[in-house]
Amino acid sequence: MNHKTNRALVFLFSSLCFFAAFSIDNNTSKAQSKTYKLAPIPEQDKELSIFIAEALRMLKTGENEKFLQCCVNPKDLEPVLKNIPFDQFVEGFTNNAAAGLVKTLESIKGKEPEYNKEQTTARFAVPNSEDNKKQSYINFQKVEKRWL
Repeated sequence: MNHKTNRALVFLFSSLCFFAAFSIDNNTSKAQSKTYKLAPIPEQDKELSIFIAEALRMLKTGENEKFLQCCVNPKDLEPVLKNIPFDQFVEGFTNNAAAGLVKTLESIKGKEPEYNKEQTTARFAVPNSEDNKKQSYINFQKVEKRWL
């Protein structure tokens, strides 16, 4: 997913940065922490609709670490991972954001996105909540033959 995310995802990353600022244990060695690496491309990631279904499956079954390694653009995680080890990021994501992202992905599942001319960016309108009058979007970007 790229930087032009909906309000909920902006909140997600803001919350995780806030979480990171208050939860880093200075006694935790980076050698003890898991590190982030983009997982090999699963075959299903070549189709956006299948990618979304697989992302939902991972999130619903608690495979949040795998989700972050398979489904999030590393460039989007770089700024956060400068301040917090990956395993703590996974914990914060699980506790603060995964459920909201499941709701967002469920709301767009089966819908047709708007694509850019090159078919490398897909944008879905996300249904507004009652307190949000402005239209929100979630964007996916094709990076090296995979959707993120």
